[in-house]
Amino acid sequence: MTIASVYLKYECGLCGRLFFGHAIKVPTVSALGETRKVCQACMEMANRRRAERQLPLLKIPPGAYEPEPS
Repeated sequence: MTIASVYLKYECGLCGRLFFGHAIKVPTVSALGETRKVCQACMEMANRRRAERQLPLLKIPPGAYEPEPS
């Protein structure tokens, strides 16, 4: 029995970089009626800025940027 992992390829809705992630767990942003996936680097940067301003951190689901078993 072979266990495979699946990554889906996305373009970050904030920075435009290509990244891989879990189909359901990758965080999204909504703007102008569109929902777009956000890369891990942008989520971490947003959370650093939010922490500096003492705002609640954005949630990054566990496994969001890890392969999904197929």
